[in-house]
Amino acid sequence: MNSIKSKYNISGVIIIAIISFIILAFGSITGKTLINAVGLAVLFVFLVLLKTDNAMLLLTIMTPNSMIVCLPNPEIRVLGFMYLLVYAKLIIEKKEHLRLKHLILGVLILAICVLKIPNFGVRDLLTCFQTIIVIFYWIALLSKRNVRFNIKTYDCFVIGTILMSIGMILNKVITGESRTRALLDDANYTAVVFSVLFAVSLFFLIFKVDVKKNLIILGYSALMGATTGSRAFLLSIGLVLVCYFILGLRHKIVRKIFFFALALVGVFFILYAIKIPIAVNFFDMTIGRTFALMNNYNSGQFMDVTSGRLFLWEYYLDQLFSQSNRVLFGLGFSSYYFVENGGYGLVAHNTFVSGLMGFGVLGLFTILILYFNILSFGQNYKRNKLIYITSLTILVAFLIGYFFLDGLLDIRMSMYLGIYVCVQRYCLVRKGYMFARKNGQILFYKNKAITSLAHVINNSQKKLTQ
Repeated sequence: MNSIKSKYNISGVIIIAIISFIILAFGSITGKTLINAVGLAVLFVFLVLLKTDNAMLLLTIMTPNSMIVCLPNPEIRVLGFMYLLVYAKLIIEKKEHLRLKHLILGVLILAICVLKIPNFGVRDLLTCFQTIIVIFYWIALLSKRNVRFNIKTYDCFVIGTILMSIGMILNKVITGESRTRALLDDANYTAVVFSVLFAVSLFFLIFKVDVKKNLIILGYSALMGATTGSRAFLLSIGLVLVCYFILGLRHKIVRKIFFFALALVGVFFILYAIKIPIAVNFFDMTIGRTFALMNNYNSGQFMDVTSGRLFLWEYYLDQLFSQSNRVLFGLGFSSYYFVENGGYGLVAHNTFVSGLMGFGVLGLFTILILYFNILSFGQNYKRNKLIYITSLTILVAFLIGYFFLDGLLDIRMSMYLGIYVCVQRYCLVRKGYMFARKNGQILFYKNKAITSLAHVINNSQKKLTQ
């Protein structure tokens, strides 16, 4: 029990995560509710027994695999309630206090859901409650001043993606689907995870953080993201590389990273040109599929180059503005797409359109304010322009993915925003900055003593090598 209680017991946390993942994955594959219940019980018990910091790291590992943390028959997702448990431990231990402004915003969102209970709003209420708790949790995590814990959080996110990759391989073997996806998940949501990982590894390479490790992560994330066949993934990493190209006009190291990535793209097209099966299959599944949709499209048809998304966006926006009460409060996430409610039978496949349909303008604006509270723990633009601007590519990576998905209530969105702040902080500290908390806000300042010491050490190393 002492090892369970120790601070930052990463090895123990990983073992627990693997055990929980195996049980939950087996239950998800077989569809046996009892097996999943056992996996959830194991996870719950360890979250109670672990020291709070270790429990937080365990949650980070499990979050990329959030879809299997559920009871499959009927489908009830419960990872948000696991977050509630750990968040309660933080409050009880007086490591966190519930902020009044966040509580007011959360109650307002839940009140909007309560208004729609006759219209299948109970599921909305439970989903929104979990999403709000997860946002509160990440605000609490980022209010910690321990940069070591922040980078441990990112490391656990990487471990979580590895477990997810194992699930992808299992799902591929069992179902034989052409596009790989995480267990019980959608291929496009799976791709968003690897978009974030790709952007973070590039960001770390620029600032020479664990170069060998992040080169491996870069290749791994590109490979696994590509196997999902998600065109949004390609667009996402493509825009990230364009951002690096623009930055590379002024910064040599950014330019090197861009040309390295460009070389990898060139290698792919060479493999495609010489008809290597893997390259050909990938091209047909993504770029080739886009060209086929463009060539076969006729005006007025549903299936356009976006696989019908443009049609759905226009359709639902027309539905939204047809009645004033819909504009303010929406129809509910669980029911807006139902044919009997005037829906098309398919979700909107856009975070903002589905947010308007589910919550209305009032609810969407409120929950976006909560999400921006996570971002408020990031650094100020004036502190270090290169770190700030390059880190924005992480936001670009997952926002592009969510632009084509209904992701507003995906609890992984809070994690992506939190990871963005964690890695940004880590690079700032490596550059000689320190941060402190004042009035609930994280303030960055330059530590001249550390900067001067780093300068002396660098000069001494240069003299020794001459």
